[in-house]
Amino acid sequence: MAGGPDALSARLDALIVRIATLEARAGVGGGADGATLPPSTPPPPPTQARLDAELAAKGVTKRAFVRVPPDYYDHPLAWRAGVLSAPSVDHLVRGGCGRLRPVRRKKR
Repeated sequence: MAGGPDALSARLDALIVRIATLEARAGVGGGADGATLPPSTPPPPPTQARLDAELAAKGVTKRAFVRVPPDYYDHPLAWRAGVLSAPSVDHLVRGGCGRLRPVRRKKR
């Protein structure tokens, strides 16, 4: 096979991202297993409300909290970027203790 297993893996990751992006735009899907997220939006949990208020107080005008499937962290970064409609994995940030920082990819 031309390119070997790494090339195949990269192509599969790209396909997964494309499918997840299309599902998110269409409002269907929710992950590789086909699970769907509820159509109505419940009130934000207390932690989300606190972080939203803190970001607003610090002048952050563009922010989004996205509900993801329970197995979100079991998937590769490329799949996660697709679920979040991020242009690339370099646009992902990880929240924790009220601090946001870019997700660093491991070098292969």
